[in-house]
Amino acid sequence: MNHSLLFRCMLRCVASLILLASAVVFSDEWKARHPLIPPAGVMNLPEPPSPAELFFSGPQSPADSAAWLEGLKAWRTGQLIRLRYDDAEYKRAEFAWTQQGFSQVQLLIWDRTFYDPETGEYIVDRFLGDTEHRIGPIDAVLIWHVYPNLGVDDRNQFDLLRDLAGGVPALRQMVQRFHNHGVKVFFPFITWDTGTREEATPAWVALAQLLKDVDADGVNFDTLESVPIQFRLASDAIGHPLALEPQFEVRDESLAWTNIGWNDWVTWEGKEYPFVPMVSKSKWLEPRHMVNVTDRFARDKTDSLQHAFFNGQGYATLENLWGFWYGMTPHDAEAVLRLTESSGPWPRICAVPNGSRMRRLCSHGSSPAAFPRPQAHCGPSSIAMSTTSPVSNSGYLTVLECTTTIYGAASSSSLRCTEAKPPSASILRASALRRY
Repeated sequence: MNHSLLFRCMLRCVASLILLASAVVFSDEWKARHPLIPPAGVMNLPEPPSPAELFFSGPQSPADSAAWLEGLKAWRTGQLIRLRYDDAEYKRAEFAWTQQGFSQVQLLIWDRTFYDPETGEYIVDRFLGDTEHRIGPIDAVLIWHVYPNLGVDDRNQFDLLRDLAGGVPALRQMVQRFHNHGVKVFFPFITWDTGTREEATPAWVALAQLLKDVDADGVNFDTLESVPIQFRLASDAIGHPLALEPQFEVRDESLAWTNIGWNDWVTWEGKEYPFVPMVSKSKWLEPRHMVNVTDRFARDKTDSLQHAFFNGQGYATLENLWGFWYGMTPHDAEAVLRLTESSGPWPRICAVPNGSRMRRLCSHGSSPAAFPRPQAHCGPSSIAMSTTSPVSNSGYLTVLECTTTIYGAASSSSLRCTEAKPPSASILRASALRRY
């Protein structure tokens, strides 16, 4: 009996030694092939900027409004001079669609509502039907194919895209199905993909060619707020211009060649949004620049939805984050649906320069944002929404249409406000399914 026990102990010791030796021999396979901290000691992922760096606070009181507005105008004039701003990219017909991209959805390539592992097919119709039924019409999708797989082996982000089910031909067919529904398609670029196989050409050249092969429309730049101009030049050079979309709001000269972007709400993580809405600096600087607000981890979407609506911006929905489900609550989904449904008149109202963005309150708790209409329309218009909840107790999104009596961007001497009762939810959902 003792001999048997001794034998088992010896066997376990031998097995442990074998495992330890294997770990020593094969451990190099799992080591990073690049420094975890760059030699310069500067981290690749900086801290997100503070809200004050991205937004203007509203006036402290109605009496301060005139001086506040003059300050914003002076800031814009100075910034445009400092940046030597050229708006040529916003006049290009190829990018006119970016000014109407009010609803974007990021989806994981392996989402079961989008990809069927049994047939190896991308089920675009099913995905759009399910998603648009809940949150309204989608203008663009960001299809995520990189992490958590990136770094598992030597393949880089371009290899992972080429290796997806069906390869480039199937991806091109999938993109075409989205295009058939009027939906633009973005793929991500990971600037910190530095430990994998190197491409034979620079990243901007490889990316432009690959996205041309699949007929994609744009690129989302993970962790960036400023996109290098080489990406703009590379896609133009091969005759397939791509819309460039950084994750964070633009604060430098790259605003001139990034027609669209995100305002990732991590800027507001742990902070209280003020009662008086804030004004987006990038939107104020270039009204044709489309921003999609996103707040993946927020339990209550009220602040971000109101901020987007107030600034004439869009909203990006993220639910399947690399296998973790952060689904919209029915309340928030309904609010997003109504916002996307109301985006019809926005492009012609919100992309006009010289808007004051802020009119005096029609009533306590509602904040009108003024966007002068193009000359073809009768005069400036303001849209306001309740700052207490995107969907009121009655179930309606509180929308006030305020029409001034003075043309142009001058302050209004008379403001007439009427509450608009939106269509019923059933009508909105029927409209959201209009593509089917």
